[in-house]
Amino acid sequence: MTKPHRVLFVSHSPLLYGAERSLLSLVEALQQMTEYSPVVLLPARGAFQQRLETIGVEVIVHPYFWWITSEKKRLLSLTGCSLNRLLAKLFIARHSSLQIDLIYSNSLATPFGAYLAELLSIPHVWHFREFVYEDLNFVFTLGDQQSANFIKRTTHKVVCNSEEVRRRLANRWGIMGAEVIYNGFDFSVYKQLKPHEHHQSVQPGQPVELLILGRVHENKGQITAIRAVAELKRRGRHVRLTIVGKGSRAYLMELHALCKSSSLVKEVRFVGAAAEPLPYFQDASITLVCSHLEAFGRVAVEAMAMGCPVIAASSGGLQEIVTSNKTGLLYDTGDHISLANAVEKLIENPQLFDSVAAEAMYSARERFSLQKTVSATASMISFLIHERSRTQERPL
Repeated sequence: MTKPHRVLFVSHSPLLYGAERSLLSLVEALQQMTEYSPVVLLPARGAFQQRLETIGVEVIVHPYFWWITSEKKRLLSLTGCSLNRLLAKLFIARHSSLQIDLIYSNSLATPFGAYLAELLSIPHVWHFREFVYEDLNFVFTLGDQQSANFIKRTTHKVVCNSEEVRRRLANRWGIMGAEVIYNGFDFSVYKQLKPHEHHQSVQPGQPVELLILGRVHENKGQITAIRAVAELKRRGRHVRLTIVGKGSRAYLMELHALCKSSSLVKEVRFVGAAAEPLPYFQDASITLVCSHLEAFGRVAVEAMAMGCPVIAASSGGLQEIVTSNKTGLLYDTGDHISLANAVEKLIENPQLFDSVAAEAMYSARERFSLQKTVSATASMISFLIHERSRTQERPL
């Protein structure tokens, strides 16, 4: 019997946000295939570790550091960056029996997987899931050019989660052969739902339930959503907004203050973090994705797959997910009037609301199935391992 491929997936975080949830789905699927034996490396214990262990995936916890940071913390971040290579050597000494065939870095946030692959002389895949500059307001601790050179030297394949990420990062850095593999989703639970369990329809005389779900951060556009609600209220529309997610105390206070000054205390509800998004999509009439620049747009896909109409900012990877007036609506990024107009358009046009909901459900389940993502990723991993064992091909 052929020995299964031993793949070490390096996560930048022990939490369970979008990148980690995408990795969770991937390794769970690979684990069920006899050709692969996934191991996940985490920098600390947390919710991600608990979920992985629940499904029987091997987890290793070992410290390492990010190499992206805010400009004001750049000097402090240099200390962590300088320790990563030493920590990589320590990891190899402690886990020499792992016999890893390939290392897969799940985010641009840390170079630790690249250090390991370079020291072990094995193939390295780097998954670009963020823009770094525009979406996180971060910079590379070592500088843009030096970081790009390191990536090209240590990486055998770059994967991007959208065409926009490939254009802004891989192409700009001159990385040849970068491949786009969209995030995959397990829609099996969604398909078991009855039609009336998918989302709330718009009923005359009833409030229209709006939802914005994800990390509560300036770049996620919660302020735009609240201002749009204020505008809709001014127009006499009865709408309510539920904000789901965690954020900094300072930003949450700013949002609460805006609600108070706009007389929206009763119209806007703050829920906090949620382990599973599905119940919130079921309670919503329309999902808003207001990010200033989203590398992909996981929430948009999940809402669409539920048949909950999506109104998204016309920027980044969201434009690859949502086709305006067909699988959702796009509005001018950061413009609360444009967002309010889009919400009103759906409210006023039941036929458009229903057609968008139906087309979005079909599109999301067809384009972003977990099977497609796993198949593309597994083929890439197998090719790199086999090619590496046959030749000593140089990295990018």
